[in-house]
Amino acid sequence: MAFIATENNTPIPLDNLRDLLPSVSFPAAELTSTADFADLITEAGYEVCTITNAASDVTPAWNQKVELGAATRVSGALQASYGAVSMTSAEEAEALAEIKSIATDDVEERTEAVRAAAQTFSSGTGGSDPTVSLRPDDETITNLTKLMVVAQNANSSSATIRDASGSSVTLTLDQLKYLTAAAIETESEIVADRAVVRAAIATATTGTAVETAVSTFEVAQPDPTTS
Repeated sequence: MAFIATENNTPIPLDNLRDLLPSVSFPAAELTSTADFADLITEAGYEVCTITNAASDVTPAWNQKVELGAATRVSGALQASYGAVSMTSAEEAEALAEIKSIATDDVEERTEAVRAAAQTFSSGTGGSDPTVSLRPDDETITNLTKLMVVAQNANSSSATIRDASGSSVTLTLDQLKYLTAAAIETESEIVADRAVVRAAIATATTGTAVETAVSTFEVAQPDPTTS
């Protein structure tokens, strides 16, 4: 996009000549070549302005926005560049709300991914106690708890469960108790980490604080789909 400007003012697109010179008949297509309209640019009291960078070259802070700066004269010609400027209070509040919303959604997605991914749990502390692959989600915890209660009430010496792959695994009652406790503990840790980060996000007053809270959560609960 080509720009024109007056010194010490923000450049405007060349196509704005239509508004500056309403009596002139311009082609229907967007105005893109300053050379083709040099006389009209001068007539409007403007000069060609070179933009020395791209908006994408600037990395703003969470409470900044990228804007085109005022035109300055360099070696006789006008130049301007994009830079980061502070948001207004209203814009900052809106940006923080959006950051919090995105962060909360990310936390929920990661939590569900972690709970849905199979993990290896021990069924005891002995070398002969088998390990079992389970997903530490609500369904697994509920099924293990129900099975343990049924086995206890039936005075059974063992019970058979299905692991995350669908294979049957037979455990003694003590092994089932140990496995259930281990799965519940893991699921509780996941839920607790989620509660902590959600509280931190809710009370954060800066986007940086939100990012820090989410990063801490990501370290505690790595995404199993990318690890």
